[in-house]
Amino acid sequence: MHTSFPLATGSQLGYQQEQVDRFLEEARSAYEGAAEGDAMTSETVRRRAFAVKRGGYAPRYVDAAMDRLEEVFYERERRARVRAAGEEAWWDETRQLLSEVRGRINRPRGKRFRRRGLFATGYRRSQVDAFLDRVSEMFERRELA
Repeated sequence: MHTSFPLATGSQLGYQQEQVDRFLEEARSAYEGAAEGDAMTSETVRRRAFAVKRGGYAPRYVDAAMDRLEEVFYERERRARVRAAGEEAWWDETRQLLSEVRGRINRPRGKRFRRRGLFATGYRRSQVDAFLDRVSEMFERRELA
């Protein structure tokens, strides 16, 4: 499979093309031919990391594609959950998650989530705070129940 992501330029690091192409092919196969409950899930996509090298695929384009792919797998999982347990059960689970988010919103800025470790990668606390501030505003405008 040939993927047409732009390449990182100059001394910028990008994702190793072979790893990205192989994973996307596996994801396509899992989505198109797999029965519900196969190993490829939205979490599999969310947790996937690629090695980097000079001249690899530009990360922002691959990351955007991975975000869309995660959404596709999540929506398939959501539909399966609704079929299995019903719409109301799905909303009950969603409300429970929103309740947890509300609890974290009320924590002091910078203390909303545990730090993963000194050498772990992830979002900066300021990014988490900015995101939760936006979610809080949505609660206040009643866009989230």
